[in-house]
Amino acid sequence: MNTFVKMMLRPARAQEFRSHNPCDRRAAGLKTPMPEGVPLADAVRIQAAEFWLALGLADQAARELEALPAATACHPWTLRTQLTIVSALCLH
Repeated sequence: MNTFVKMMLRPARAQEFRSHNPCDRRAAGLKTPMPEGVPLADAVRIQAAEFWLALGLADQAARELEALPAATACHPWTLRTQLTIVSALCLH
């Protein structure tokens, strides 16, 4: 099981939610709030791809990101998710 899946499946502790600083949330392994400049419909698609990855279905995650417009496909959040998909596909 890769580290992304382990991070998604581990239970969050209550004290980790106290900080509202995105850097502190990222260091604690928690999801950051929706990034600026990503339309809601695209953010839902990216989040769905992350959940497909957590379930171990990298092919389905890749299909979710294929439907994104070009402007959102270049966003750092999308690129990180695509990199995770590629690494998951290479491991299998």
